[in-house]
Amino acid sequence: MNIKERLSERISLNEIQEIISSIKHSHLKKQELFNLLFDSNDKIAYQAAWVMSHFSSKENEWLASKQDELINEVMICKHSGKCRLLLNILYNQPLN
Repeated sequence: MNIKERLSERISLNEIQEIISSIKHSHLKKQELFNLLFDSNDKIAYQAAWVMSHFSSKENEWLASKQDELINEVMICKHSGKCRLLLNILYNQPLN
C-alpha cells in the first residue's frame, strides 16, 4: 500500500483502521506515516495526523520517542486542524 497516495484522497474511518492495521507490525511503515506529518502538501500532512490520532495505546507507545518532534511541529504549525490533531496525539502520550 502506498500510504502517501492513500492520504492524498479523502479517507473514511474504515480506511483509517485499514491503514493502521497495515502498518502496526512494521516500524518502517509507521516511520513512513510519521514522516508524512511533515509533508509539504497540507492535505497529506493533515490526513497523516488524523490517522495517527486513532492509534491504539500500543502505537502511541511507539510515538513516545517522537514527542519532541511532535511538540516542535505544533509550535510552528500554521494549519489549525493539523495543530489540533497533533495536540490530541500529544495528549494521549505518556509523560516522560
